[in-house]
Amino acid sequence: MIVFAILSGTPVWAYVLFAWLVWAGLSRLQERSVPIARVVIVPMIFIAWGLAGLAQRTADGVAPWMLAALAGLAVANAVRARLQIDARLRRVSQASSLTPLLRNVSIFLAHYALHVAAVFEPARASSLMRIDAAVSGLCAGYFIGSLIRIARAWQQASLDACEHAPSVEPGCTERRREHGRDAGPALSEVRRKAAT
Repeated sequence: MIVFAILSGTPVWAYVLFAWLVWAGLSRLQERSVPIARVVIVPMIFIAWGLAGLAQRTADGVAPWMLAALAGLAVANAVRARLQIDARLRRVSQASSLTPLLRNVSIFLAHYALHVAAVFEPARASSLMRIDAAVSGLCAGYFIGSLIRIARAWQQASLDACEHAPSVEPGCTERRREHGRDAGPALSEVRRKAAT
């Protein structure tokens, strides 16, 4: 009866989100090449979820959220997983991994269990929600760090692609100039002076 009460009291959006997170995790069990936009969907969802949770916190839940977010950023920064990006095709090659599935399910179940426990144990609701705030901040910080890592890898892949692209390749001239790699005019000037 308790299980039925918990499940019947769970909002529909929670079932939809859980199903999607499981599907997203299962899709990573096979090696694949996907558009860059698909790679950032999961991080964006968890970041939005984390920020929405922060907005709902009372004052005593903000500090745990912030501290956990910093810890999440540190963890994401420590990850050294290599991203294989084809900047021209705007695709990312991802190796098969069980980690995304376990991560998605663990995060969802942690939030779910804490909220259910808070309902059944109202005397501990305040402390449980502080823990939930920490989980929310940790996830948001981790996925913000993941997006930063993806953005850096994308930038590097774009620069590398421009190194081997014609000088007239759209966007490459601007990228070279922004990162100090546009040596074309300088070399031309050196050659002109050498010829005279």
